[in-house]
Amino acid sequence: MSVCMAVYNGALFLPAQVDSILRQLRPGDELVVVDDASRDDSLAVLRRVADARMRIHCTPRNLGVLA
Repeated sequence: MSVCMAVYNGALFLPAQVDSILRQLRPGDELVVVDDASRDDSLAVLRRVADARMRIHCTPRNLGVLA
């Protein structure tokens, strides 16, 4: 199973959100996080998560909610 999570300036909430999702995943599952060029510490928060099931993708510029 794959779970996709979009992030934009959500550093304050990311630890709880990511922890909640990862606790529900099985060993073969993955969490794909797409950071939409956040201006806060979202990317740093995500990079501190030590879980091989999580993949982080970053957009070079903010694409917005519809992209």
